[in-house]
Amino acid sequence: MKTVCLDVRALQSGHARRGIGVFVRHFLENILNFYPFENRPRVLVHQNLPFPNDTALIKEFQQIYFSIPVTTPWVFSQFYLSLLLNRFNIDIYHALSPLTTEKWISLPYVNNTFSTLATVHDLNLFRFSETYKSAKNYTNSAYYRVQVNTLKKATHIMVNSNFVKRDVIKMIGVNESNISIIYPGVPYQNISNSKHPSFENIDNFVLFVGEGQPKNLITCLKALLHVDKAINLIVIARKKSCKVDVLELCEIVELKNRIVFLEDIQQEMLIELYENAICLVFPSYGEGFGFPVVEAMSRGCPVICSNVTSLPEISGNAAILIEPDNDKAIAENINLLYRDNNVQKYFKQAGKKKIELYSWSQMVLQYDAIYNKILSK
Repeated sequence: MKTVCLDVRALQSGHARRGIGVFVRHFLENILNFYPFENRPRVLVHQNLPFPNDTALIKEFQQIYFSIPVTTPWVFSQFYLSLLLNRFNIDIYHALSPLTTEKWISLPYVNNTFSTLATVHDLNLFRFSETYKSAKNYTNSAYYRVQVNTLKKATHIMVNSNFVKRDVIKMIGVNESNISIIYPGVPYQNISNSKHPSFENIDNFVLFVGEGQPKNLITCLKALLHVDKAINLIVIARKKSCKVDVLELCEIVELKNRIVFLEDIQQEMLIELYENAICLVFPSYGEGFGFPVVEAMSRGCPVICSNVTSLPEISGNAAILIEPDNDKAIAENINLLYRDNNVQKYFKQAGKKKIELYSWSQMVLQYDAIYNKILSK
């Protein structure tokens, strides 16, 4: 029997709680419904690292254990991974999270008996390299040159949007015919909300989701200075992840008592926040897809987001698009949604309609077609 191996080690890393983790988790959950156990892809996991939230899910798959320490130099990890996959007679290795900051999640060496597939979520490591650890060396380091070269030689690459496809062609040099656009679905649509007293005393709030410089919290904070003083801001992020200029702005008199940081919250609570917010404000500089946008739309939460990278493609006319640095435009539209129920109703309905385009089950069908095409050769 032909064998596919999915690299799910991102669920054992810091990426488990970010967009990559959301993608991998939903990918696996939907594969459970698509393949019987004996035909399911195997999963590549690190033998010595836990799955903080996904142990039960991983047990539904046959596992291949990557057993060398995460501190092993990446070049040895890369060769070891190739030997391991060849030993198990893998026909397709599918990297679900290539090009991350975790060097122990490296791609295998290029000369293999198996085909290599990769799902590229974005190229923010190169677009915003200064925001990551050892940033000065990322673009020019031997590690990333080798990883990019491996991607160039991959059997096929899947991306989450037309925007990422253009980036992969331009920044990595992959031929357009070797790339497929496969949109993911909307996260956590099967979860119901629940009341959480921790924010019941916060009225009239807008929501910001995400951390790191590309997410652009500072512009959202500046916008808060220009909105109705009754409007508060809830930020879903670790406060300690914020830069000094963001933290200083949070402490000024006009904002200090209007900002609440929440971190590591349950998904049910995030859903409740979406359903009660005036809107989601998402002025990100760089998104390969933008899960918070479709999450908000699925819960009837109007969206104000950037008009750059993938966000115009993913949100279309179902969101209010603004320049990511235009805090006054953000503030103007927050006030509009706060004061005009008709405008709010329009974007609630438009968002619900837009997300009909995004389906996890359809995504799995498209991936399965690619697997079968390669396996039939």
